[in-house]
Amino acid sequence: MFGLSRLRTVSRVLKPVKNVPKTQVCHASTWCYRKRTVIDNKSNIYCDFIGVFLWYWILYGLYREPEHIIGHYVLPDTSKWTDEELGIPPDEEG
Repeated sequence: MFGLSRLRTVSRVLKPVKNVPKTQVCHASTWCYRKRTVIDNKSNIYCDFIGVFLWYWILYGLYREPEHIIGHYVLPDTSKWTDEELGIPPDEEG
C-alpha cells in the first residue's frame, strides 16, 4: 500500500501543468503591454477642446466675478478706527 500511495504522488508531480497567462486580456483596443495606448486624432482633439473650455470657464468666471474668491463685502477703512476700538490704552501724560 505504501508503494501505491507514493506512485500516485509521483504521478501528480510529473503531470504537465497548464500554462496560465498572468496578463489580463483587454478586448477594447489593440494589445498594449507596458506602453501607452494609442489615442486616435479625433479623441485627442475632443479632449483638448474640453480642457480649453474648462479653463476658459474657470478663468473667465474669476475675471468677471472675483467676489467668489476674495469675498463680496466692502473692506472697512482702518485709518478711521480709534485707539479705544483697537484696545490700545490711552497715553499717560506726565
